[in-house]
Amino acid sequence: MRSPLSSALAFLGSILLVTGGTAKSQETSFSGHRSAIRSVACSADGHMIASASLDKTVRVWQTDQSNAMRVLGEFPGEVLSIAVGTEGHLLVLGCADNTIRVCTCADGAVLRTIVTTSGPVYSVAISPDGHYIASSGNDGSVRIWQIEDGTLVRTFAGHAAPVWSVAFSPDGRYLLSASSDHKVGVWNVADGALIRTLEGHTAPVFDVTVTPDGRYVLSGGVDRTIRVWNLSTGALVRTMRGHTGTVYGVAVNPRGTCVASSSADGTVRVWDFSSGLVQRTFSTEAAVRDITFAGDGCDLVGGCDDRTVKIWSVRPS
Repeated sequence: MRSPLSSALAFLGSILLVTGGTAKSQETSFSGHRSAIRSVACSADGHMIASASLDKTVRVWQTDQSNAMRVLGEFPGEVLSIAVGTEGHLLVLGCADNTIRVCTCADGAVLRTIVTTSGPVYSVAISPDGHYIASSGNDGSVRIWQIEDGTLVRTFAGHAAPVWSVAFSPDGRYLLSASSDHKVGVWNVADGALIRTLEGHTAPVFDVTVTPDGRYVLSGGVDRTIRVWNLSTGALVRTMRGHTGTVYGVAVNPRGTCVASSSADGTVRVWDFSSGLVQRTFSTEAAVRDITFAGDGCDLVGGCDDRTVKIWSVRPS
């Protein structure tokens, strides 16, 4: 049985066959943005993709057989990051004009605008309970806000350089941050304490995520590696090497068995989590700035510098 997203691909964009590993997989490319895409996010059921671009718009692509695409914006600033609410009704945008915007998915109506002093908002994340937003920016701090009214709840200070990515642990207890200071921070959400610092990257770290079971942290960055850390102890478990350019994005499938990474080298790589070995490599003609698994994890969604959203099927043939 194909995933909902795979079933809709014939209705959305042009389909190309590319080789990944030993199996042929479908790549679908969605066009429409006028500038590079910086961030992509999906609803939990995989029926909706949202893409954020330097063209100051967000585009929402429906994958429910309706062949629909909506343009949300234009916003005053370039949209650098995007997150989808837990129920799929809200979008949270991190913008270059020092704002966070909470919008409706249906029509892009801005429900509230949060102004931050951190500079451009490089990353946003929504807590698992849907009540809070985490954001990061140029000043090295991480902030948590109430999604309901935009109230600042807490500021996490500790990085010595811009923070490019934030992620909540699945239980909402911890917040992870990836920074140009080559470090990954592990923070206690309840009191803002820095629990530990994960050190090992030799260059800026651009993305961080947590496995679905909450046991491991994954990070990637300019040193072209993906590193796996034990969340409880901070120990480095594994280093995955193979990319020839900066690693911009790291994602884990819902079962926690596969890792996907996207890079400036124009490839997306799928790794076996247990062994750290590459299972598949998908090549594109542009840097892939962000990567995420959609729905049940049988499809990968990437946002690219060539202004396209690309989808790769990773279901075994």
